[in-house]
Amino acid sequence: MYIPLVVALIALPYLPEKIPAHYGFDNQVDRWGSKYEALLFPVVSILMGYFLLGMARLAAKKEEHGENNKNVTIIVGILVLILLNALNVYSLYTGFNKVENLSFVSLDIGQLVFGIIGMLMIVTGNLMPKLRMNSMIGLRTHWSMKNEATWKKSQHIGGIFIMEVIRRHTTVAEISRIFFMILFHR
Repeated sequence: MYIPLVVALIALPYLPEKIPAHYGFDNQVDRWGSKYEALLFPVVSILMGYFLLGMARLAAKKEEHGENNKNVTIIVGILVLILLNALNVYSLYTGFNKVENLSFVSLDIGQLVFGIIGMLMIVTGNLMPKLRMNSMIGLRTHWSMKNEATWKKSQHIGGIFIMEVIRRHTTVAEISRIFFMILFHR
């Protein structure tokens, strides 16, 4: 969890004073920032790591079958940290090379991010049916929490839904719209 911070701290003295901090839709730098902004992803990774560890411990303590849910939370947390660490490495690379146009970088940031998000969704879709009834993780609605049979069916359907989203290459906007419909449906 601390490796990205160590890498960023080692790289910091070698980074130029101004590094690309944000790119627009045209892949051009639209904001330059201080080299100390390279510490942003490692700090967020550490905070997210502690948050997810706390969630895993809470899942283990709070529920009867919490150990299974703790393991699922840790696996998903590891994939989230992989995403943040990949962004950190990409950010350091573009900072070192003062990349002004992402079109000239051989690895597209979109492919990197969506590839890792795709892995996260595939793992989540496969793990959902294995979740035991709990109040912290999974597809939790008022009807899915009524009994164990409904819970298992809900997780199975949720896992199929996530896998189908990946299979159909659904866009992030479509996924967000569907999740908001599910979350705020009363």
